[in-house]
Amino acid sequence: MTLSYFIPRSLFVILFSIAFIGACSGDQASPEHEQREQEAGLQIHPQADRFPHANATTIHTESAKNCDLSNIPPSLERLRTNFDSENEVKVERIPVNVPESQSVRLASLSEDLVLILTRRPGLEELSAYHLPTDSTFQLADRGQGPGELLFPTDLTVREKEAFVSMGDRRIATFTCEGSSCTHQNDVRTDFQPTSLSAQGGQFTAMGTLPLRGETALSSLDGAIHRVDASGTVVDSFGESYQTKAWMVNERFTRQGSLTGLSDGAFAVHYDLIPRLYLYGPDGALMDVVEITEFEQGTFTYENGHRSVVQEDTFSRIGHLHTTGDGLLFFTITHREGSMPSQNAEVHLTYDHYVVRASPTCVSLIGTESITGESGHRWVPTNHHLLRIKDGSVYLVAPFD
Repeated sequence: MTLSYFIPRSLFVILFSIAFIGACSGDQASPEHEQREQEAGLQIHPQADRFPHANATTIHTESAKNCDLSNIPPSLERLRTNFDSENEVKVERIPVNVPESQSVRLASLSEDLVLILTRRPGLEELSAYHLPTDSTFQLADRGQGPGELLFPTDLTVREKEAFVSMGDRRIATFTCEGSSCTHQNDVRTDFQPTSLSAQGGQFTAMGTLPLRGETALSSLDGAIHRVDASGTVVDSFGESYQTKAWMVNERFTRQGSLTGLSDGAFAVHYDLIPRLYLYGPDGALMDVVEITEFEQGTFTYENGHRSVVQEDTFSRIGHLHTTGDGLLFFTITHREGSMPSQNAEVHLTYDHYVVRASPTCVSLIGTESITGESGHRWVPTNHHLLRIKDGSVYLVAPFD
């Protein structure tokens, strides 16, 4: 191996360490003097007047029209029943070890096959769990070659195909038949895709500037980018957080989430910003859903450095999931208590919502409270209800 191999890997480790553990770091995207010229002095983010579509009319969750939940997918119905019941759901552990829930992406390709992507640097892996045989097998390991994973960022599926976006500006395609999956090809992009959707031979992604070199993003106005099967940018839409500081925008983009709905619409969020953005198939803004009960967390930025979240109590929006006919599921996590390093007890409250676009409706389907634990995450899919907790992935038993 040559020295040129280790230099970009070390820079990628710095970038992804910022995203996954929130450590303070210098700006690796542009010279520090340029950052000082752009954003001089101490700043606190997010600021409401810098929100994407800051002047758009919003629909508040507390006053929004409730969704018709009489025919929701079985996975969501199972989850809603769990919240209404005094008895915890029955679960079966999938034989695979995973890190914290934020570093894991799950997807179901069929009733028989669940995909598990581990995104944490150093532990990168794409695995498949075959339900009929109760067995797990590896589809891709860490590496820079075709079909290998270098800092994967997201996992999405379409019919019999699975797609993994990566920090080295690749999107890998895997085709699955029965219990086996085969790597087909890697698509190269001009930016780092951080959250991914696939539809109609195209990819739609949120993305960030690469660590070095020119990028097509510099000439695009939008925050969400559509690329064709060759990786060429087709168009760009939406708005990003309004700042010239790369580290600030990178933080919102990397901690945000995008998903495509079955009707061609898109949903986007930026975790610390209490808004969910709904875009039509043409990229036009349809609605902005504002989370009414949301504790605004903040971080600071000064001279090319940014901090972790400042408050002990804050809220954030979790990963977006689509199920059934245009239904969107997401969770608002409310955190109360001092930072874990202070050995103080942390209290977590989870508000679970479903949203449907066109026309927009919002329903709170359940609330959970956990004290003294690191937390967990529910993942409803078209085929299963999954749960990530304590380094394990669980399959929730269907209705008897």
